[in-house]
Amino acid sequence: MIVEDEALISLMLESVLQSSGFDVVGIADEFDGAVELFEQTQPDLVLMDVSIIGQRDGIDTANALRARRPVPVIFLTAYTDASTVDRMREAGAYDVLSKPLEGSALRRMVSSAIAASFERG
Repeated sequence: MIVEDEALISLMLESVLQSSGFDVVGIADEFDGAVELFEQTQPDLVLMDVSIIGQRDGIDTANALRARRPVPVIFLTAYTDASTVDRMREAGAYDVLSKPLEGSALRRMVSSAIAASFERG
């Protein structure tokens, strides 16, 4: 599942993931849509932009999703200040990818997060 408010980035993420053999169950760009999509699709992993549409950011959204069901969350961000990094860590970030994104780093991280999730059960 992808939560990203920039259409070009979400399409690039979807393309990279699908060409790597991963299924993308959907894309949301704000809190309510992300929660609804999460509940409908039960994804194995969430790619979460920190800055999304609305008053609740990606970190708030990740907290809400993980309160419903444990799931690895990889944050995507251009913001690497200490406060934001601390909030991502507190939200249970599996890892963080800095923008601009590289497809190879994305593939490696997604593969690693999914494998670790299945190993934990």
